[in-house]
Amino acid sequence: MSLAKANEKLKFDTRMTEFNLNHGLVTPEEIKQNLQSVADCSALVLMEDKNTAQSGNGEAIQ
Repeated sequence: MSLAKANEKLKFDTRMTEFNLNHGLVTPEEIKQNLQSVADCSALVLMEDKNTAQSGNGEAIQ
């Protein structure tokens, strides 16, 4: 993959949005359009009670 193609894939990457906006590589309107086109996956999030959360080894987190 060429560098230009790789950069285009990262154009709206969350980690790059502020940089791209500050350097004129994207406009606020483009960011807004991109965010509206992303699927809402909030229903797939698992919410845990912090009192019952466990670490990777199965021990309760204090």
